[in-house]
Amino acid sequence: MTNKRKKFYEKMINKNITNKNSKILIVGATNYDADIFKDNNFKNVTIANLSHENTYQPYEHSFQDLRQLNLADKSFDFVVANACIHHTSKPHNAILEMYRVSKNGILVIEGNDSRLIKLTNFFNLSQDYEITAVLDKNKTYDRGGVDNSIIPNFVYRWTEREIKKLFSSYEPQYSHKINFFYDIDFEGYKKVRKLFLGKPILFILEFFAKFYFFLFFKEKNLFCFFVNKNERKLKDWLKIDKKNNIELNKDFFKK
Repeated sequence: MTNKRKKFYEKMINKNITNKNSKILIVGATNYDADIFKDNNFKNVTIANLSHENTYQPYEHSFQDLRQLNLADKSFDFVVANACIHHTSKPHNAILEMYRVSKNGILVIEGNDSRLIKLTNFFNLSQDYEITAVLDKNKTYDRGGVDNSIIPNFVYRWTEREIKKLFSSYEPQYSHKINFFYDIDFEGYKKVRKLFLGKPILFILEFFAKFYFFLFFKEKNLFCFFVNKNERKLKDWLKIDKKNNIELNKDFFKK
């Protein structure tokens, strides 16, 4: 991960998870994630991945598959995922599993499916399929591909609209509180194996990209969303009855 992405990661967890004693699950995590949470003084963290070994002390470790977390509903205050959802064959299900297991909310950092990213894919400045991940010689338990295989995963990227539709479908009884965050990182483009552009050309491209991002803020390539469960609100056409069940609000339809 680049230094810019690390700073973005740190900024997001500190902004959205203010209680350092919160019970936090980090899915698809590595020592990189564990170190970031340790450096930022989070105390009660569980690292979840497909490894059978715990090398994340002082944190707990749990063997978990993103597609189906073997954990009870609301068993963690917050669930976090950093750049791992696109490695699963069921990205939507992975996010909903995070949501199910969380009590207060989830934080996800993934790719932004912007117009610019489609252009950079066309010119091989970024990847549609993450071939470089399976070529990494430093892998341990993680083979780098889809569902921990050697098959390069498709890099699933997201938009605000898609996230909103996902949660509106999953829990249509609520208006969901979802915050979106953006930032810029150019270092990742420079490290793509097929990139053979010289420094002067890279400088020019970076200059024009910054101007483009100034005009179109939501085109930035770093993308994060935080779903706040505590601030979701019941739809106006529904109400809670005396037994704490949801029913139709008949008064709404009389208006």
